[in-house]
Amino acid sequence: MYTSKLKAFSTLFPVAGGSHGHKSAVSINPQIIAPLPLRLLDQVAQAARQCGASEPTTTQLVSWLRTFILLHGKRHPRELGLPDASRFLEQVLRTAKQPLPALESARMTSTSLDVHPGRN
Repeated sequence: MYTSKLKAFSTLFPVAGGSHGHKSAVSINPQIIAPLPLRLLDQVAQAARQCGASEPTTTQLVSWLRTFILLHGKRHPRELGLPDASRFLEQVLRTAKQPLPALESARMTSTSLDVHPGRN
């Protein structure tokens, strides 16, 4: 059964120059496959940790960023501006049970890290 599957695979993906004059299956070298880049939220968490943020602060920062992104239709924060940030803060004021502590928490976590230096 194994040999029939191998033959079927070899037929679909032949390589010239196999042993004993027949074609063999392609082997993929895992060292040449580039690792995928970190996703945005993982990059933010990594940056927070590198800046010395505690794990609860890091978790909260990632949570706020996730909420911000979802509120804006999963657009990348790089595409968003001040009006979008204002809309987000207004949403927090309308929906948070205790909006002032929530806004203070969001402000503290966002100002402790500058993810995009030079941006206003």
